[in-house]
Amino acid sequence: MKNFLLSVGLTLMFFVGYGQASFQIQNDHGTDITGTVLNFAGPNAPTDPWFKHEIDVVVKNTTGASIDAKVKRIETTSLAGTFNYFCFGVCYGQMAAGANYIFPDVTDPESLDYLSVGAGASSTVNVYLVPNAAVGSAAYRYIVYDGSNPNDSAYVDIVYDITPSNGLNEMGNLDVALYPNPCNDRAVLTLEGEFAGNDLEVHVLNILGKKQLSFTNVVSPNTMTINTSNLSEGVYFVSVRQGTNSIRTSRLVVKH
Repeated sequence: MKNFLLSVGLTLMFFVGYGQASFQIQNDHGTDITGTVLNFAGPNAPTDPWFKHEIDVVVKNTTGASIDAKVKRIETTSLAGTFNYFCFGVCYGQMAAGANYIFPDVTDPESLDYLSVGAGASSTVNVYLVPNAAVGSAAYRYIVYDGSNPNDSAYVDIVYDITPSNGLNEMGNLDVALYPNPCNDRAVLTLEGEFAGNDLEVHVLNILGKKQLSFTNVVSPNTMTINTSNLSEGVYFVSVRQGTNSIRTSRLVVKH
């Protein structure tokens, strides 16, 4: 019944439509992603309730006047056991999957929150998913709109593919450090501890989950340098894997 209601709700919204006269939504590379789907793939974290995936999208005011911008989130696919939250001017508390189909609703006091975005200026929406032990898909639509004219809006859909991650205690002990962070032309990754098999792989993924750099036959202990000089500025994920198992994923920010 709930899925039916979600489908009906989204169908009605498509009929109403989204205006895009005043806003453009960009990724962290400055590419226009308004009205598109961002696909992200990453591991869960059964033993780490603090682990989260972060995606940052940029809201740009394309007009010549300041706008009191608001952001709301519509949960289009719920993944039980996960939590989600976002920040735009203020950070809202963690919300359990399925608990807030639309947040903030017009009846919520948070619906009064706004961020004044100047003419031609930009501001960032920080989007978080706490996977816990969940496996599967979660999807959200983030809508930015003019507080004085809600029909003046733009949106982006974010879809997560959360995959299993075996705990370190099941596969061995491995400590991972990544520095400096943010980095410019290089980052140093250190692996400490004996790890079963030692046939590790290190992948650098962009925010869409696409591989940018890969290293195979990595052993521990080890200190390796990752050349980031050819990577565009933005957020990346450095994933240490063994076969199909994700051991540790670390967020890396590249700034030139």
